[in-house]
Amino acid sequence: MNRVAVLLVLAACAPRHVTIAPPAPTLSPDQRVQYFMANEPTKTDSYFVSYDGGPKELTGQVLVLANRTEVDAPEDLLPLVGPDTATARAARAAVDARRSRLVAIVTYYGLAAATLLSFDRRRDVVGVDHTYVTGGLAVGALLGYLVERHYRYEENQQRAVAFSAYTRDLGDRLNVCAHGLQVIACEVPLPP
Repeated sequence: MNRVAVLLVLAACAPRHVTIAPPAPTLSPDQRVQYFMANEPTKTDSYFVSYDGGPKELTGQVLVLANRTEVDAPEDLLPLVGPDTATARAARAAVDARRSRLVAIVTYYGLAAATLLSFDRRRDVVGVDHTYVTGGLAVGALLGYLVERHYRYEENQQRAVAFSAYTRDLGDRLNVCAHGLQVIACEVPLPP
């Protein structure tokens, strides 16, 4: 029963993943422009929450591409950008923060459950007073919760950085340039 609860919590925290085919290295200049136009972001949906009337806190973002692909996890953009771009660095940092967050969630829920179970007992067989044990478990659960909130904030911030740098990094990977509202291959001469 406890394993099922932990798996449900972890599944709820995991982002939806999409698979996006990387650009072929043999694309012509026109094909590179078409690929860019199909995979450029059209909008970013941001989700905020306010706790007890406090300031709004970013809780998630979804990047919508021109081909209607909705990207929730910034690491899904890695095939489209270079490995040492701002998008790639932020995506890897978001993944690291998500992993740390999941460890904190398991720790938090485990200690919270242990705290609730220890309320039943006043003294165990060896005569240890469970008041201190319960208090220690409760403090550990609170610290786990605070660590989880920190990593949630870090993951959301890194996702925002990855999404904001994506257009430039995709253009650099495909070697396309913007001139006004027009996107052309960088090696093509400008029209008069």
